[in-house]
Amino acid sequence: MPYWAWLALGLALLAMEMFAIDAAFYLFFLGVSALTVGGIAALEAPVWVQWVSFGVISVVAMVLFREELYQKLRGGLPGFEDKSMGNTVVIEAELAPGATARVELRGTTWTVKNVDTETIPSGTQASIDAVNGLTVEVKNPS
Repeated sequence: MPYWAWLALGLALLAMEMFAIDAAFYLFFLGVSALTVGGIAALEAPVWVQWVSFGVISVVAMVLFREELYQKLRGGLPGFEDKSMGNTVVIEAELAPGATARVELRGTTWTVKNVDTETIPSGTQASIDAVNGLTVEVKNPS
């Protein structure tokens, strides 16, 4: 492939990552790989070297750098940790195993889910086991 085709492919992949699709940085690394291979192709490397380089650079870059970059850019604020686990929340109505309810926590209403094998009685302070998205998983206090 001519070097300009690799450069065009690289720019197109980067543009799709940024503007069209949320591909979780996969297209970003493919685009960077294509741009790199464009430089290799400009040195008149054989076509098989270009394709092998594209594959190797893509895989290595994704394996080594993708998760760290994704977490830095999309993973939330630096130093943010959810400190809810281990705290308690008052369950207003009886909560059967696997059932959900709404409770007041930190000044707002949250969905809680009983992940214990026992029913949590009304008025009990249940312990927060985990936070899964917008759902707080609770258990009977031990």
